[in-house]
Amino acid sequence: MDNFLGYKLDKWLPMAPTQGPPLPIFLNIFWPWYEAPAAEFKVSDLIIYPGEVQVGQTVLISCTVTNVGTEAGSYTVKCGVS
Repeated sequence: MDNFLGYKLDKWLPMAPTQGPPLPIFLNIFWPWYEAPAAEFKVSDLIIYPGEVQVGQTVLISCTVTNVGTEAGSYTVKCGVS
């Protein structure tokens, strides 16, 4: 069965049978135990150039931030010096 009451099954939230009936996503009604998908970020490929500097010298710092989650989001990279 590809649809139910005219709605494609992929438009319904997945539910275990013990958790109650599934609800269409467009209703925006969620069971209390449902956790919405979230953005999740991975920071990698940190580059600091040059490795040693003198006072007043310019340093280039870069990294790659990848959203490995299931939703869009934003992430602020914080850089500190010690």
